[in-house]
Amino acid sequence: VMQISLQQYSIPKRCFTVTFDAKANSILHKISGLFEYLSDSKDGTSLPVYLRTMGVDMLFPHALQFIDNPDKLFTADANQKSPMIEYFELLANLNHIMAISNTLNNKIDEGPFHKYIAHQLALLYRAVDHLGSRKQQYKQMILERFEEIKETCRNIDQTSQSTITLEMKEWILKLTASLGDTIRSLPHDITEQMQPFINFYLKYNTY
Repeated sequence: VMQISLQQYSIPKRCFTVTFDAKANSILHKISGLFEYLSDSKDGTSLPVYLRTMGVDMLFPHALQFIDNPDKLFTADANQKSPMIEYFELLANLNHIMAISNTLNNKIDEGPFHKYIAHQLALLYRAVDHLGSRKQQYKQMILERFEEIKETCRNIDQTSQSTITLEMKEWILKLTASLGDTIRSLPHDITEQMQPFINFYLKYNTY
């Protein structure tokens, strides 16, 4: 359902490829099979009705239109947004920051990697745009040392034995540790756009 929904936000039904239709119908077939296996056949509730009862149409309105009638021309409002879209986007952005931080952490002692550190910091500088009110704090931290580290990295080549200084290593480790702590704490100003999904989860979760 997630795969169907995410792709339908950017592609109208009339433009779907044969490959997409085949994949979407395959996923729908699996969902229908599981529903039929797990549901009470005497109840008579259809899959679309059941999914709406669970609130799935609120999270994936485009996917529910597809499930209602896979052969129908896709007519959902392209501007209709689901709380899941912002949820996935935010998770992807936070994961991107963590991935860069982990790369810097894991390879900080590998000499050949040092010439790429400035590039990784540049990526990190752009990625922290998604840290809410903490964005400027981290941007300033990176800017204060970037040119110095960039110049050092420029002088490192494949045959060079030179590396960044121990003090630079410690600064990078401190920066990435701070970013990791901030993201793992999930402060409200960063996760605010997750709130619609969290509210939905609290309302519909019965376990």
